Amino acid sequence: MSESDKDLKIAAAVEQLAASRTTDSVVAVLRSCTRELIGADGVAVVLRRGDSCHYVAEDAISPLWQGRHFQMRECLSGWVMAHRKTAVVPDIFKDARIPQAAYSETFVRSAVLVPIGGPEAIAALGAYWRHRDAPTPSSVALLEALGRAASTAFENLRLIQSLQESREHEKLLANELNHRLQNTFTVVSALAAQTLKGEGAVFDGARGRFLGRLHALATAHRRLLNETGSTDVEGVVQGAVLPLSPDLEQVEVSGPHAMLRSQTATSLTLGLHELATNALDRKSTRLNSSHTDISRMPSSA
Repeated sequence: MSESDKDLKIAAAVEQLAASRTTDSVVAVLRSCTRELIGADGVAVVLRRGDSCHYVAEDAISPLWQGRHFQMRECLSGWVMAHRKTAVVPDIFKDARIPQAAYSETFVRSAVLVPIGGPEAIAALGAYWRHRDAPTPSSVALLEALGRAASTAFENLRLIQSLQESREHEKLLANELNHRLQNTFTVVSALAAQTLKGEGAVFDGARGRFLGRLHALATAHRRLLNETGSTDVEGVVQGAVLPLSPDLEQVEVSGPHAMLRSQTATSLTLGLHELATNALDRKSTRLNSSHTDISRMPSSA
């Protein structure tokens, strides 16, 4: 592979790692590109699982340890993650950190492993050769560069997961608050209906106006909680006006898109509710005044 081709492949690998959104995708990128870039006979990706090392992926001329678990203290990848240091092994038979029993069943005679993640390593990336003294300074440097890129990718995953968990927690709190507010509005509505209990136009009007305002306030709070503290003008208008109109064709809502903060949205909801209620009252008054009481009309001769 020419140097220009290698540079392009390195850039592509770094881009793919940066775009990864799952652990599996990070592992897949490392597995697919590392061996060719390093010029190794095999590579392995190892994830830390508590006090053990899990060999989750490999690409090699013959099987290594994919799918197997080893104690941190019993394998070289565990040493690399525990010490957060690169391990360069020119001869596996002369390195006390090598578990000879595990390596003797493979083709490996020399290796390089680098840690991934920080401040605590959560993974390791290994490159293996079938000849002694195979690792070169350039292959070590390149493997370490991939390890740093993978560390950044895993940190991005951690931040994304943390953000998702924060949003889920915020959503749970909003739902709980919404539930409590709706219960409170229900109790207040019942108290108002009981307090304003009576017959006649005065009681009916007072009870209707109060319960209508309370319903408008509850609707505003429900929309704000569902939309995390802000809402659009169109939604506020629809929530305040449309419930008062038995015929939706009588109301048309249009205008530019704009978001409102919680205090503004609440005030606008109550204001629109009052305006719409007054408009309905005036319409009702005009209709009633236009009707003639036939009981007062003189009878014909």
